[in-house]
Amino acid sequence: MAAAAAKCGAMATIEHLPDSLLGTVLACLGKDRAAAALLVSKRWHRVFLSDPALWRQFSIGHPAPVLQLALLQRVGGLVSSLSIDNTVEQQAEVVACLQPARLQDLLLWHAEPQLVAALPRFSNLTLLCIGTIEDDMPAGMDVALLALPHLRNLSLTNSSIAETVAAAVATCAQLTQLWLRTDRFEQPRALRQLTRLCQLNSISLLAAGEDACLHAPEPALLPALETFELRRNARS
Repeated sequence: MAAAAAKCGAMATIEHLPDSLLGTVLACLGKDRAAAALLVSKRWHRVFLSDPALWRQFSIGHPAPVLQLALLQRVGGLVSSLSIDNTVEQQAEVVACLQPARLQDLLLWHAEPQLVAALPRFSNLTLLCIGTIEDDMPAGMDVALLALPHLRNLSLTNSSIAETVAAAVATCAQLTQLWLRTDRFEQPRALRQLTRLCQLNSISLLAAGEDACLHAPEPALLPALETFELRRNARS
């Protein structure tokens, strides 16, 4: 029995784990610590770059966007949630690394026109967060929104939100959460169309400009609404 126990003990090493379990162990360590796996063996290197749990979420930007892009080119097919900060200039090159059917969440500090034009490829998006108050609304945003039938959570922050964009938002009947923040709404009355969003349970409308005007939708006409925020002339 002692010999059998010794044999079992000798086999119970991490090297004997199947790839799926080794990937789980690396995922528990997190990407930064698990990166040391690249130095252990070719097998660990392969598992590190192919385990879905490690690459479900990916952020690219400061301090090393070039190196992160090189990594994304290898693991992009596994990414379902991507965050891009404002230090990344080649956004179209970044999203070209992704598997369109897999991506569900996309968060951007700034959106280039080329990226907005590419959004309809990602028709399985459920969460889209774009912009800062200093940015202009990227051209083509209204068209892009109409091509995202599974979008549930939308956040747009820009210096001005055009009437066409507000109208496009109002056609996204599947939305459950909506955040619009801007210096001014180009056509404030267009916001009343948001009462079409019968599944909406949370809405936040913020107009930060000194002469900002809001014509908010009537909360009573939104049957699923649980949270309603309306703020004007506030940048905080």
